[in-house]
Amino acid sequence: MELSEWGIGLLGDDAAYPDSVNRRHKPVRLTSDWQRYEIPLRGKDLTTIKTPFVITVTGRSTPVTVYLDNIRFVR
Repeated sequence: MELSEWGIGLLGDDAAYPDSVNRRHKPVRLTSDWQRYEIPLRGKDLTTIKTPFVITVTGRSTPVTVYLDNIRFVR
């Protein structure tokens, strides 16, 4: 199965306009079942987010389809 990692923020301090936070969820193996995952952002600086959602998928040399639903930023 494919290994997936996702998060918020991609642009570092070396960018002209960096993301104010850079957080990643620990990598997980994708399955055909819907799963719920959360990235805790309590207390993080969310003032300048240029890259609100980042996903990487590894483990296969052919294209992979990943379905996402209900991505939310909750205060």
